[in-house]
Amino acid sequence: MNKRDAIPAIILLVSWVLLHSSLWTKGVYFLGDLTVLFHPLHAYAGELLQRGQFPLWNPYSHLGYPFHAMLQSGVLAPGSMPFHLFPFPTAFKLHLFFHHSLGTLWAFLWLRRLGRYPAALGAALFSLSGFLAANVTQINWTATLCWWPAFMLFRRNPLPLGLCLALAFFSGYPPILAPAALIAFLSGSWTMRSLRRWLLASLIAAAVAAALLLPAFEFFAQSTRQSGLGLSDRLIPAVEPWQLAGLIRPLGEAFGSGEGLKYPRQSCYYVGLCVLLLAAQGLRRLDARKALSTCLLLAVSALILLGPHTSVSLWLWQHFPPLRYVRSPAHFAFLPLLALAALAALGITGRKWARWALLAMSLELLVYGRGMHPTVSESYYSDGGELARFLQRDAGGHRFAVSPRAAHWLRGQGADLQGRYRDFKHRLYGQSQLPYHISTVGGLGEALLLKGSYAVKDFLFSLKSPEAAKNYLPWLDGKFLATFSPPDRRMPWRTVLWPLIEIETPARAWFIPEGSTRALTGEFSRAAEISGAVPLDYESSREDRFRLLGYASGPGAAFVSNAFYPGWRVYKEREQLFPRRALGAFMALPVSPGPLRLDFVYRPLSFRLGVWITLGGLFGLLLKGLQLLRRSVASNFV
Repeated sequence: MNKRDAIPAIILLVSWVLLHSSLWTKGVYFLGDLTVLFHPLHAYAGELLQRGQFPLWNPYSHLGYPFHAMLQSGVLAPGSMPFHLFPFPTAFKLHLFFHHSLGTLWAFLWLRRLGRYPAALGAALFSLSGFLAANVTQINWTATLCWWPAFMLFRRNPLPLGLCLALAFFSGYPPILAPAALIAFLSGSWTMRSLRRWLLASLIAAAVAAALLLPAFEFFAQSTRQSGLGLSDRLIPAVEPWQLAGLIRPLGEAFGSGEGLKYPRQSCYYVGLCVLLLAAQGLRRLDARKALSTCLLLAVSALILLGPHTSVSLWLWQHFPPLRYVRSPAHFAFLPLLALAALAALGITGRKWARWALLAMSLELLVYGRGMHPTVSESYYSDGGELARFLQRDAGGHRFAVSPRAAHWLRGQGADLQGRYRDFKHRLYGQSQLPYHISTVGGLGEALLLKGSYAVKDFLFSLKSPEAAKNYLPWLDGKFLATFSPPDRRMPWRTVLWPLIEIETPARAWFIPEGSTRALTGEFSRAAEISGAVPLDYESSREDRFRLLGYASGPGAAFVSNAFYPGWRVYKEREQLFPRRALGAFMALPVSPGPLRLDFVYRPLSFRLGVWITLGGLFGLLLKGLQLLRRSVASNFV
C-alpha cells in the first residue's frame, strides 16, 4: 500500500459508515440472536473477567454447561475485547467496525496486485455485500468471515496462515471457517508442496487454538450434535430456485418481514448487478482451467443453497458427510462471495473507468443495504424488564421453567414496533436472563446442547399439562413455571408477560435414601419413583463451584440437579471424589450416614491442557518470528 491508495481507502470507509449510519445517529441494532444470545453471552463473560474469574462454566442456562467450550461465547477472540471493557452497545459498534475494517483490509491486500481500484472494488463488495449487511447481528459470523480474505492472502505462507486460522476459530463459528478455509486451499495450486503448507498451517492453528479446541471437542462429544442432525433440521431455511435472483438484489418488499427489517433476511445475499456484469468480464480473462474451476465453485455453492428444492442439491445434503452437522442451506450464501469479488476486480483491471465502476457498485449496494436494520436506544440492553426484576426478587436463586407454548411464541406485544421490541426482550427468551443471574431449566438459540440436558427439556415439553410438569420441577429446582397467555383480541398491543405458576418445595440438591437410589440410574422420567428424599442446603460462592450441606439419615446418595460433565470434582474433607451421572443428566455421589459437606469444583483437564499447548504454540511462533527477523536484519547488512 502507498499514499495513492488513500482515495479508494476513503471511498471504502465512507461507504461502510453510510451503510450503517443509523448506528451512529439513532441507537443500536438488536434483532434475533443479538438480543437472545450474543448480548447475554458477552455480558456474562465480561462480568466474570472483570472480577478476575475466567468464564469456564455457566450454571444459569440449560441446567449448566461449559461456557467457554460453547464456541459462540468467543471469550478468547481478540475482537471480543471491547465486550470485556465497555457496555454492550458501545462494544458491539467497536466490534462491528473492527471486523469489517479488518476484512476489508485483508480483501484489499489480497487483490492489490490487480491495481488499487480493482482491489478496492473487491474489498468494497466484501464489506457492503448483502450477506454481511444482513447478518451484522450474528456477531460470530462477522468475526469469523473477516479472516477469509486473509486465508487467500497468506495461502502460500504457513505461519501467518496458521495464525489467521486460529484467530478465526477463536471467533466462534466453524460452519463458516471450514468452507472458507477449504475454498482458500482449493484456489491455489494443487501440489504436494501446497498440501504440506496447509498441513503445517493447520498444525500451527491447532496448537495456538488448543485452549479452545480441546474443550470444544470435549463438549461436542457430549452434545446433541455428536451424531449429526436430522435431515429436516438441516434443510430449513433453504433458497428456492427462483430466489437465486437474490444474488442481484434483495427480494421481497420493503419492511416485508413484519419485524421492521428493510427486507426479509433470508433474501439478503446480493452482490449487485454491477458486480455480476464485471464478474462476467473477469471470467472471460481467465484461462480455461481457472474458469472451469471457478464455475464449478459457483455451481456447488448454488446447490448447497438450494437444499431440498432440487434432486441434486438434496442428494448432496443427504450424502455429503460434513453437511450432517450443520443446518440452514441459506446460511451458506457467503460461499460465492470472494470468487465474485476476484472476478469483478479482474474485470476492471487496466480499465480507465475503474474508479467509476467502484463508485457505481458502491452506490448500488448502499441503496440496497442502507437502513436495513431497525434500531433501539442503548438502554434496551440494560433494562431487564418486569419479569427479570420479579425473578431476581422472589425466585430466591431457584430456577424458572417455560412451557412449550410460551417457549415457541417468540414475539413481543406492544402498540408500536419499539414496544414490541422491548416486550420481546423482557420475556427472557434464549439466554436473556443470563446477565441478571437468573437460573433457567431451558433456553433457546444455542448450537451445542448437552444430550442429557436436552433430553430432560424434551421430556418436560412432552408432558400434556402444567400440572404434570409440577410433579417433576421440584427435582430441577424449578420455582416458577411460565405458561402461555394468548394476546387479548380487544387490545392486541397490550403487553402481557408470562403467567407464572409457583412450584412447592423446589431444591437444587437432595439426599436420596438408599432404597430409592436405583431410580437415579435411569432417565429423568424415573424421578417420580424416588421417595423419602430430603432437601440439602446449596451454597454457591462463584459460578464454577458450589457446596452441599446437610445430614444423611442413612446410606444413600447426594443428588444435585446441575448438569453432569467431565471436569467436575468433589472434595469431602481431604478426599477427592468424582460424581456419577444420575437421572440421565445430573450429578450424584454415594454418601454415608452423618453430616454432609461436599464441595464441588469445576476444573476441566481439557482446558488446562489446552492452555499449556496454546502457550507453547505462541512461544514457538515468537521464536520463529525472531529468527526470521534476525535473518532479515542480517541480510540487509550483507
